[in-house]
Amino acid sequence: MGTITSLLQEMRLGRSDAHNQLFAHVYDELKIIALSHIQHRNAGVLQATALVHAAYERLTENESLDAEDRRHFFYLLSRAMHDVLVEHIRSECAVKRGGRANRVPLLEVAADGCTTQVDVMDLREALAELDAVDADAARIVRARYFVGLSLEQSSQEIGCSFAVARRHWEYAKAWLHERLTRGKQR
Repeated sequence: MGTITSLLQEMRLGRSDAHNQLFAHVYDELKIIALSHIQHRNAGVLQATALVHAAYERLTENESLDAEDRRHFFYLLSRAMHDVLVEHIRSECAVKRGGRANRVPLLEVAADGCTTQVDVMDLREALAELDAVDADAARIVRARYFVGLSLEQSSQEIGCSFAVARRHWEYAKAWLHERLTRGKQR
């Protein structure tokens, strides 16, 4: 059993210093994930350190981090980072701050040789829709975009073969491309 899984078990058993030990143990990895979340954002918006702390606090604020193991833990933290970014962008777009006039793309997505900038709010809505259509495809996208996993690692993340993960990935790319470019002129 790995250190992270052991610390997660200790946290569930109520050991008070397990939270701090876990955070210290994974901090560098979380910062790398946070940087991948914000790499295409304008500088000065939200720094990786702030994103790591906000996401970790979000997961542990109710004292019941329900992660089963290392893989699940990083998946939950990556989702929390995404949620923090979405809330941050929503606050930027609030009417008192000028409304939706200055929406900022979060990601540049490359597919089939074309690079497209994707707005984080559109991506969040599209992933929710994809999740309803094909939950495994949505999990592959989240693992690849938000955690930075390779396709092989993503297949392990959702518990399927590499070939099945590749089919989900190809489907998800096509589905998201259609959904995110619907109504936009090229």
